[in-house]
Amino acid sequence: NIHYEIEGKKEDSQMITVDPVQMEQVFLNILKNAEEAIEYEGHITVFISQNGSFIRITNNGIPLDKGISL
Repeated sequence: NIHYEIEGKKEDSQMITVDPVQMEQVFLNILKNAEEAIEYEGHITVFISQNGSFIRITNNGIPLDKGISL
């Protein structure tokens, strides 16, 4: 019951050199955390900037307590 959406122009993204296995694990962890914050129903949005310089992942789940240090 979770809807995923990708925004931005991923075809215009810049290429960078990364370890694909590590990056896959990073994204899986972030998306799993987003799903757990939602608990049951909601949406997760992955936004890729115009030039691919950053990626933002948001969800409509329960926000982190402001007292938690990341």
